[in-house]
This record gives sequence, C-alpha cells and structure tokens, in this order.
Amino acid sequence: MKKILSLVDRKYLDREIYRIPLASHFFQNNKLPKKDIASFIDAYYGFELLEKERIRHILLTTLPVNLLRDIAQKLNIANMDSKYDLALLIASDSWTKRSKLPKLIKAAIKNHHGLLISDEYLPTHFLTRLPKHEEIVAESLPPLFDFQLSLSERIEDLLSREGAKGMLQMPTGSGKTRTVMHALIRHINKSNYLNKSCMIWLAHTEELCEQAIESFKRSWLEYGSGIANVYRLFGSYELSVNETKPGIVFASLQKLHSLRKSNTDIYQHLSKICRVLIFDEAHKALATTYNQLVKSILSVSNDAILIGLSATPGRAQFADKENKKLASEFDNNLIKHEFDGENSIDHLRKFGVLAKLDRKVISGVKNLKLAEREIKYLDTFFELPPSVLQKLSEDIDRNNRIVKEVVNQVKKGNQCMVFACGVDHSKIISSLINLLSIRTCSITSDMKKTTRARYISAFRNGEIQALVNYGILTTGFDAPNIGAVFITRPTKSIILYSQMIGRGLRGPKVGGNDKCVLVDVLDNIIGFGRQNEVYDYFSGYW
Repeated sequence: MKKILSLVDRKYLDREIYRIPLASHFFQNNKLPKKDIASFIDAYYGFELLEKERIRHILLTTLPVNLLRDIAQKLNIANMDSKYDLALLIASDSWTKRSKLPKLIKAAIKNHHGLLISDEYLPTHFLTRLPKHEEIVAESLPPLFDFQLSLSERIEDLLSREGAKGMLQMPTGSGKTRTVMHALIRHINKSNYLNKSCMIWLAHTEELCEQAIESFKRSWLEYGSGIANVYRLFGSYELSVNETKPGIVFASLQKLHSLRKSNTDIYQHLSKICRVLIFDEAHKALATTYNQLVKSILSVSNDAILIGLSATPGRAQFADKENKKLASEFDNNLIKHEFDGENSIDHLRKFGVLAKLDRKVISGVKNLKLAEREIKYLDTFFELPPSVLQKLSEDIDRNNRIVKEVVNQVKKGNQCMVFACGVDHSKIISSLINLLSIRTCSITSDMKKTTRARYISAFRNGEIQALVNYGILTTGFDAPNIGAVFITRPTKSIILYSQMIGRGLRGPKVGGNDKCVLVDVLDNIIGFGRQNEVYDYFSGYW
C-alpha cells in the first residue's frame, strides 16, 4: 500500500501528516523522503487506512480525469470539471461491503498504476465468524503439572459445596485458566452437572472469552466425557431460551450487564439455571456494574458457587478498605499453592513454567514537573493523569530511545510487546519502528475488532515482530513467543504493572521462552519493579 501512497502529491501527504496528533510534533524538524512519509501514513492507519475518506480522496487524485469520470458514471455521480473536486465527490461515496466504490478503486489503481490493493484494506475482508454454539468431543492429551493438579483438586472441592466462594491466585503464565477448566470438567464428569444446569464464565473482553473457550475445548479433549455444549454470549452473539441447552456459557461482562439491564428472558433463564459462576480477572469484581451483576445472578441461584481468578487479587496498592472488601466478596478464601516456603515466582522460574526476567532500563523524561491539578489527580486515583502521559508521548528523544531499543531487541531475535502512553502514542511508535524496516503494528481501542484480531493472529504466527498497544493487551493476552516487554507507560498501579510484565512470563515448559527482557523507561519506575513483590502484595488481605 505504501507504494500506492508514494504516488500521491507530496503536498497532500504532508497535509495528512499534520492532521495526525503527535506526528506533526515529531516531524516538524524532520524532512523525510516522500516514500518514508507514505510508509509512515500506511503504518499509522494500517488496514483501516481506506476507511478515511480523505485518504481515498488523495489516492483518487493519482488517477487521470477520464478514469475518474468513468468511476463517477458507475456510481451515478454527476460529472465535474475539477479533477480534485471530482475525486473528493467520489471518495465521499459509500464505503461498505455492499457498495461499489471499494471494487472500483481497486480496479482503477490496478489498471492505471499496475499496483494491487490488498483485500485486507477493503471492507469486503472479514474474519470467519465462529459459531455461537459448539459441541466438543473428548480425546486424550497430556496431564497437568503437579502444582496445577493440586490447585485443581482444591477448586474441585469448592465445587462440591453449595454456595461456596473462593479466589484462585496463580502467577500470570502459570495456567490459571487450564487449572480451573480441569476442575470444572472433573466435576461435570462426576455429577453429570451439565444435564440440568449451566456454568457461566465471565470475562471483560471478547478476546478473554475466546481464549477461555479454547482452553475449555483443549481441556475437554483431555478429560471430558461425551459432548459438552459451549455457548458464546459476547459481542454480536445472541442466545434465546429455546436454543440454550444446559452447558457452559462464555459471556462478556458488558453483554450480560446489558441483558440484565433489559431484564431479558435469556438473562432470567441463565440466572435461574446457573450453578457455577466463574469471574476471570476477578480483581475487577468490585466495580459497581460488575458487582451488581454477580450479586444479581447469585441472588437467583442461592446455591451457586462463585470462583474468581486473578494473578493479583486486590484492587490497589494503598486501598486497604477496598482490598478487604474484595476478599470478603469471595469469603476470604484465597486458593494459592505454597512451594515449601519458597516464593512462587522463583520456584516456577526454576521449574521452567515461568520465564526469567532480564530487566533493562532506558532513560525517559527527566525533571518532569507536575501541575497542582496533576498532583491532586495522582493523590486521588494513585495514577498519573492523561495530561502527564501526553507530555511523555510528545518527547521526541524519549520516543527515539524506545524505537531504537525495540529495533535492538528484534535484531536479537526477540518478538516485542510494547505498552504505550496512549492511543496516538501507540500508533506513532509503531509507525516509527516500521520506518526502520521492522514489521510492527499498533492495537488500540479505536480499531475494528476484525483488524485487531488479524494483527494479533499475525503476531502469534511470527509475521509481526513488534506489537505496540494501549489499554488492550494488559490482561489475558496469550502469545508464548514474546521475548521482550516494553513498559513505556508510567503507572502507580501495582496490578497494571504486574499485568504488563505478565505478558512475557510464559516459560519453556509451557511453550514460552527461558528468558524475557523487561525494558523499563526510567520515568516509569515508581517504587516497585520486582514481580515477586507484586505477586505477594495482596496476600495479607486474605
């Protein structure tokens, strides 16, 4: 796509650069060649490039007026004398899977320039939609590790007691989901559970729901007997009472909250037959919306069992009251494995389940002065305000050092996960890395789900060397090939910090690496940097 963008008049490309937040700030003293500007714009917008009407417009200006008139005629658009205005009018036409414009632009670019627009840039490209209901047939696969089996047995014991509650704590990367799935399936096999009721697995993102489904499927192949009904209830997936048999429902918190708010039949039905409620990333369980949802379900099913999962079972480092309240929501029952007095993280690293961390510090912004309102925000929320993150993201030298170190780690053979300071910062860092011939992409909340899924898949498959993100991949993201984690986002949240580190903790015995490089920007270190301290911090509240 960057070859096609390189055909656009330089003045249009420069104008586009100055529309991009942070980019104009970065490039004001950097006169890049036209091809690099085109490459930057392509990397910044990725597969959603042509979603921008103005990008379609400047691409159309590379075509002769007679070809534009032919396109306009096919779209029933009135002819205009000005080539610029005609291109602008065509670009404003509908850009959807069913509209004519995507195919017409693709054909015109190919016929006139001999260059092909990949289907991934077009609205006609979409990922295969997974079914809302699956039947899983059992086979045999390898067993769990001893410590996982021990914890699974404790969860299984919890499942045998009506109305019981508990929180499972295991380090990120050590197999929390699989451990719980093993206990659930053994319980199903013993009690014939799914013939009369359902289990509900709650997660706060669609990605976490899909990962949980994959884990259940693998575990059912391993330990299950016969057929299990698996249901999707998140995103655009819908269920009705008539089509829902007893089974396990994987639901997003947002979806189930919406169904509860509307008091739908399916919500009432699931609440009535729910006998086990599993809350993934359960340190979020005190959030008002989520807390009301859990209590609503449990109030209908008085004997339902509540199981939480978290690597960091607390709310915040200095929030004693909330930490105690969270513990009480799970009956102060913290389920964790003791390794004969040895620290869990250290033991699992020696065992090869977790990767060893090799920490490297690069300098960030020095002498950052906070305004009075920013200090007040920090004192209130124990987190740096967006204005401070913005200042950091605008620092050119800081960004250059981050980019240089990503390139350095990639050259050493490490796939990199970069946590940025904001949406724009994520896109800028990714685009700058791309300029240095490193395959990278940015994942942010303003991106289409299909695009996000495509990038994540490409990263897992090794097609992308660095994945830059903001606010998306801190929890539940599973990519064992991560060799370096970059924390460029300052935080006072011990939970967020540990979650970011956790993306690179998967060790060699579970398909990961023996060592993971943790790259910390110096202004990011606020009193804690050791994963051991993070893991054990909340134990006292239980």
